[in-house]
Amino acid sequence: MKSVARGSSGARIPISLRQLRPVVSTLLAHAKALSLADDVTHYLQSVSRLLQLASSVRALDASLREFLVRRNERALKTVVAVVDSLFMLDHMADNSRSSEDWKCYTKEDLAEAGSYIIHCFDAEIGLRDEHFNFMMSPD
Repeated sequence: MKSVARGSSGARIPISLRQLRPVVSTLLAHAKALSLADDVTHYLQSVSRLLQLASSVRALDASLREFLVRRNERALKTVVAVVDSLFMLDHMADNSRSSEDWKCYTKEDLAEAGSYIIHCFDAEIGLRDEHFNFMMSPD
């Protein structure tokens, strides 16, 4: 996956995560010699942590998109039905649960996740009127 950096002229420079990791690591390793301010060092540490997560997040996103393509006849209907039921049943977050358990999230957080899934569906398959036919009731 390519990120984009800006050169001194403002020109866009494509950068891969593999290229960015060693740059950030080198800057952190030489932070004192470079006299980097504490806030810059903290920022680079945050970037370093995000870079560690990036590969896992990318794999999870790719898996979600592959699933949506495989199950495209039912995926959209399922997402809409689940989000609707969360609000209909007035789902309440259970903060005592692990963040890996969907029940720890508010219905609004889960609806936001549903919105992202619909975005992915649109990006991979394309939303069309026929995808919404299941919601139409006969007259």
